[in-house]
Amino acid sequence: MSLKYALKLHKVQNIVDERIFPLVCGVLGFFKRKGELPKHPKRILFIRFSGLGDAIQSLPTIKRLHERYPRAKITVLCVPRNREAFQNQKFISGVKVMGRKDMLFSMPFYAIRSFRSFDLCIDTETGFRLAAILSFFLSKRTVGFSYKEGDWLYDVSIKANAAEHGVPRLAHLLMARVAKGESGGTNRAVAPKRLQNRAHRPVFRLNNCKRRNGRACRPDKCLRFL
Repeated sequence: MSLKYALKLHKVQNIVDERIFPLVCGVLGFFKRKGELPKHPKRILFIRFSGLGDAIQSLPTIKRLHERYPRAKITVLCVPRNREAFQNQKFISGVKVMGRKDMLFSMPFYAIRSFRSFDLCIDTETGFRLAAILSFFLSKRTVGFSYKEGDWLYDVSIKANAAEHGVPRLAHLLMARVAKGESGGTNRAVAPKRLQNRAHRPVFRLNNCKRRNGRACRPDKCLRFL
């Protein structure tokens, strides 16, 4: 399911993403050399173009990413309407905002200037080809949700479950491992064994906590991965 309509892009931008960017992805796919994900990335790019609510849902995933790679600098590439969710977060090193005008002017120059400057990219958009193209130019290795054009440019892709809540769906991008030996040269991400055949089980749960002074404790303190 594509997210470009939820992004409320201009009609011209939707046409470009549907008719022109698939050709661009096909051309870039010939130059993509898939490889293993870095074990200790120093710079990580997190792409999130959806609305403010979806951006807030992605914060536990970014925090978990920071806990896994505490020395890595995490930069979030977002849009003006959801940037407030990522600003002033201790586990986020930088926020790059991309507006509508930036897609045609400043963003191409940024992609060239920062060519492959990130060791790892987490592309959370499904069916938004511009995000996949940006990940190709900005990062050496990329993880994203599986769709036709994205599989051409991602090093590891995982199938998104539309019936699953946004928070655990994003968590699978971090918890997946690469299934080697796949046909067609596409790396398919597979959930760990302890999560296989347990799709009904949540990826997150709340720790047992007590209220202090009549106030509920912070969600990020209670939330943890299974």
